[in-house]
Amino acid sequence: MEIRFAQSNDIDGWMKLLELVKENFPGLDMDEYKKGLSTRILEQGALAAKENDILIGSLLFSRESKELEFLAVHPQYRRLGTATALIRYMFAFFLKAVVLPL
Repeated sequence: MEIRFAQSNDIDGWMKLLELVKENFPGLDMDEYKKGLSTRILEQGALAAKENDILIGSLLFSRESKELEFLAVHPQYRRLGTATALIRYMFAFFLKAVVLPL
C-alpha cells in the first residue's frame, strides 16, 4: 500500500470510492464535496491510499485547525490497516507543527 498526497488525477478514483461508501455519510452532497476536494488537494490536505493503482482509502484534513475532516476505506480493504496508515501519515504533519507553551 502506498500513502501519499492526493493529486488532481486521483479525483475520479476518489469519487468512485465515495460512491461505494456514501451511505455512511448522510446528507453528503457529492457535487459540493468534489469542489471541496479539489481545494484540499491544492492545499495538500488530502491523502490517498493506493494498492495496485486502485484508490482504497482517502483522508481529508485541515493543517490549520489540526482536524481530520473525512476518512473512508474501500469496503474490500477494511480491517487491513489502511485507515491507521492514513491517520499516522496525517499525524506526522501535526506533530511537526505543534508548539508547546513555555
